[in-house]
Amino acid sequence: QAQGDVLSFQDKRDEALGKYERALALFQAVGARLGEANVLKAQGDVLYFLKKTDEALGKYERALALFQAVGDRLGEANVLQAQGDVLSFQDKRDEALGKYERALALFQAVGARLGEANVLLAMGDILRAEKEYSEAWQRYEAVFHLYNAIGDRYSIARVLYRMGDWQVAQENFADSIRLFESAIGLWEAIGLPDLAAQIIQPKLDAARGQLQ
Repeated sequence: QAQGDVLSFQDKRDEALGKYERALALFQAVGARLGEANVLKAQGDVLYFLKKTDEALGKYERALALFQAVGDRLGEANVLQAQGDVLSFQDKRDEALGKYERALALFQAVGARLGEANVLLAMGDILRAEKEYSEAWQRYEAVFHLYNAIGDRYSIARVLYRMGDWQVAQENFADSIRLFESAIGLWEAIGLPDLAAQIIQPKLDAARGQLQ
């Protein structure tokens, strides 16, 4: 399993899957259900990266059943979040929101604030895409407070530029500019100026153009 993790990190995805298959067979042979669940989740992650989304969902479903069987609620929450990510990628947004809701409840139950924040952010993105603007903004505000409490400045910036996108959709360009500038400042402060220039600066320039 560890070899598979390293190979996946090296972007050697097919080799990683081979290692995971061998690990899976051994975990099953000795009856180590938690190990089996973790490997299935890892396989699903690799398959999702390879855009083999239906295969990924199959792995996640098996992992989910095992995490539930052994009572690992954090593992269960992580798989539900992963399922939501795949379903969102497939544009099955209602199904994705259902998975995120279940994941959110579990993250909250075990006190995993980072997991809670990440799921709320994903839910906000779906709701904004669905033009459910009020609900999306509620998620973003909750996420902003959570990331602030955690001290995750990288993710605070992620929320700020999504809030900026939300303001653009409302044609509140002055507010969007303020949010984009704050996001850029945060990423520059933590040593990510290139990322800020690539992702947020074009949004800022476009918003400024709307005011001219």
